[in-house]
Amino acid sequence: MIKLVASDVDGTLLDSTGKMHPETFDAIQKMHDRDVRFVVASGRQYQSLRNQFAPIADEIAYIAENGAVVVLEGKEIYKSVIDPVVIPKFIDDVRNIGNAHLVLCSKDCAYIETDNLVALKEVQIYYANIEIVEDLKEVEAEIIKLSIMHMEDSELTYAAMEPKWKDTFTINITTPLWVDVYNPTTSKGLALKKLQEHYGAEFKNTMVFGDYFNDVSMMEEAKYSYAVANAPAGVKEVATYETASNDEYGVLQVIYDRILG
Repeated sequence: MIKLVASDVDGTLLDSTGKMHPETFDAIQKMHDRDVRFVVASGRQYQSLRNQFAPIADEIAYIAENGAVVVLEGKEIYKSVIDPVVIPKFIDDVRNIGNAHLVLCSKDCAYIETDNLVALKEVQIYYANIEIVEDLKEVEAEIIKLSIMHMEDSELTYAAMEPKWKDTFTINITTPLWVDVYNPTTSKGLALKKLQEHYGAEFKNTMVFGDYFNDVSMMEEAKYSYAVANAPAGVKEVATYETASNDEYGVLQVIYDRILG
């Protein structure tokens, strides 16, 4: 019997227009009635996720910022803070990448230097609370994630940053435009393990859904791991199963077939 279901959001639970199937909240509540707990696992800011799941905001658990923040029953149970000493040099290196914009992420706010409208529109997809600053080096908040948005291709960001910073950070391509950077002790998988312990769940009764490489660590913690059809081949190779695409609401299909059917 499944005890815990964790799903990525963008590209997985949401369709390609960023919308959720209207039956999603009802399905989650029906799972909870059967003592199957639901976890939102995303690279998004915690507040952005709460807004997205407002009707059931206090009934689910959150893995935010790719595992840098874990919130359960409205309470923060884990936060991974980046050493502030290394951040200024990281900022300098990102500034040397053409067409790239760095976002410094605290639990409650995303800081960015640019006022480029195209860049801000992209940032607003993932961050509800945004502050434009003149100099990121002057930000004094605790930073839990460094997120880089490239206007053309996240592969270019990864190629520029990974060789130099791979021994300091975990660096993941999270979408075709975004690269997320965080402490080596941070991942969706490690965050999921904390919630498994809380709910009394194990590998054998955990189900996970994802679409990109930042979901792989989470898939490795679940017997029932699903890649949506729109996921890259490398992600599908890790997942145990494949389901329909996000535009066909593959997550909901599996929940109805395997849990609520």
